[in-house]
Amino acid sequence: MRAEGSLRIDGTADRSKLSVMSAESHGSSPASDDVAASIAARRSLGPDSEDAVIAAFLDRTGESIDRRVEERVAAELQGRETKAAANWYGKQRRDSQALALAIVSLVLAVPITILAPVGSGTLIVIWLAIVALNLGFRFSG
Repeated sequence: MRAEGSLRIDGTADRSKLSVMSAESHGSSPASDDVAASIAARRSLGPDSEDAVIAAFLDRTGESIDRRVEERVAAELQGRETKAAANWYGKQRRDSQALALAIVSLVLAVPITILAPVGSGTLIVIWLAIVALNLGFRFSG
């Protein structure tokens, strides 16, 4: 049975009628509901409107796919921005820690150098330990 006023003079169906007939299947409902609504619309509008029913179904499906792709792309971009910001802050923190270690090493090295016995190998061992500690921190990931 054809809906009254659903066909145009050229024999194509009015897309607004198709959208109204399947409005309950449009949006976040599963695709199977949309297919069922399109089949029901085709049955009620008749075989002359088959092309318009298919076109309306494809339009809705395309819009749904586009929306989901845009959501996924936006989520991915947000994740990348968050990760980049975390990496930048992590690098800044690591650089600050390296600077603090270097300053503390020098502050402790000066009195140790002054108090170390003259001519002993202790001073060389202390300075090598300080350099090794700073280099180890700097190159440890």
